[in-house]
Amino acid sequence: MACVFDASQDDLRVLRHAASLARDDGEPGLVARTEYWLSYVGYALGETRDSLRHARAAVETAQECGDHALLAQLPGTVGQLQAAAADYANALPMLDLAIARQRARASKSAANRIGLSYSLCCRAYVLGDQGHFEPAHEVFAEALAPFEGSGHAVEASIQGWRAAVLLWQGRWPEAREAATVAHRVGAQVRSMFTCAMGHAAGAYGAWMEEADPAARQHILDATAWLAPRGGGLYSSFNHGWLADILSTQGDAGAARLHVALALKRGRQHDWIGGAMAYRAAARLAARVGDTARAKRYLGLARGAGEQRNSLHEAAVTALLEAELRLDDSWPAARDRAHREFERLGMRGFLERTRQL
Repeated sequence: MACVFDASQDDLRVLRHAASLARDDGEPGLVARTEYWLSYVGYALGETRDSLRHARAAVETAQECGDHALLAQLPGTVGQLQAAAADYANALPMLDLAIARQRARASKSAANRIGLSYSLCCRAYVLGDQGHFEPAHEVFAEALAPFEGSGHAVEASIQGWRAAVLLWQGRWPEAREAATVAHRVGAQVRSMFTCAMGHAAGAYGAWMEEADPAARQHILDATAWLAPRGGGLYSSFNHGWLADILSTQGDAGAARLHVALALKRGRQHDWIGGAMAYRAAARLAARVGDTARAKRYLGLARGAGEQRNSLHEAAVTALLEAELRLDDSWPAARDRAHREFERLGMRGFLERTRQL
């Protein structure tokens, strides 16, 4: 369990050996448990595709041997993995099942309260990615209630995701506040992942709010902190943020590198930074007058957003289409973006449409 909050590839090596020993032993209960932990720690390292395979193996083996305690835990794990893979249609029912069970057991132990809060957190960010911001913030409030101000590791995880959703909504000052908590608590509990991601999210919020020139280096630093541990969980966020900043600054070579790194994360079903990466590529193409290529990348950005059923991504892509003015249809794109920003309460982005 300690590995989950600060995972390393070294942990995964030990767990793979444990799984091998369990298979050699032939005891289904041991096999199910080791497959479960392989899936959970693999999830913490961003190896979503492989972790889904281990989670399914854990479910099948636990059903065969009648491990009801493990079967009660697995919907939460599977739901979290499906959410990480942007398979929201399947993730939400699994998370809801896990939340119902965890609510019933929350008063019995601290571990159950932690599990409930993290499942609620995952449900909240899925709702936020789909543009349901108000319900998302309500669920975040419930998730945070037992832990806010506690300095617990799960508080850092929840505030980190809350910062991401606030960034999607264009609420830059609030996003930076949540990111600061994630960074501070992550440092206190020695969770490099939440510490680094909070630092990166806060830097991107500073870029979006006031074009802070230091934001680029802060996100590069946070990404470098995580590299030695071999984890990649949601690292397409970092690469997408960097691609956006660098393409805006006109640093084409560095921007293309982070576009490629964000899209490479798709191999592990990490799609969260894909639309940002394609928008950055469109901006780079438009800068050199390659209208056809810019339009193609805008189309890919729309597709990446649709894959997640992400209303906020669709609106931001329409905004960029208007800003680039590739043809005479840009006013329609501007108006479409403006309507969506108003409807979704995307404050910071709404100001950008007014400037057009």
